[in-house]
Amino acid sequence: MEHLACTEIRAANLTHCSFVSAWSQGDASFTKIAKAHQDCVKTKALYSVMAVRQISKLEAIDIIEKVFPKCYADLEPIGRRIRRNSEDMYRAWKESKYYGYE
Repeated sequence: MEHLACTEIRAANLTHCSFVSAWSQGDASFTKIAKAHQDCVKTKALYSVMAVRQISKLEAIDIIEKVFPKCYADLEPIGRRIRRNSEDMYRAWKESKYYGYE
C-alpha cells in the first residue's frame, strides 16, 4: 500500500497538479501556492489509492500521510516539477542524458 501511495503522490506531484487542476478540486489558493499544491497532490493520491485498493478513506489518508514527505520530495525521473509556460520541459529533456535516459 505504501508503494502504491508513493507512486500516486509522485505522479500527481510531477504531472497532474496544475493550478487549474487544484482549482477544479477546491485545493487552489492564490496566497498559499505551495500548500495548495501539496493539498492537490494529497487529494489526487487519496482518490487513486482508494479506487485501486478498495480501502476506506481513513486508511488511505493514514498511508498517504505516512509516506508523503519522502515521496513528495522525490522528483525523479524528471528532476523537477514541470511548470506551464516555462522552459522546464525543455530543460528536463536536455538533462536526460545525465540521468541515463537517452
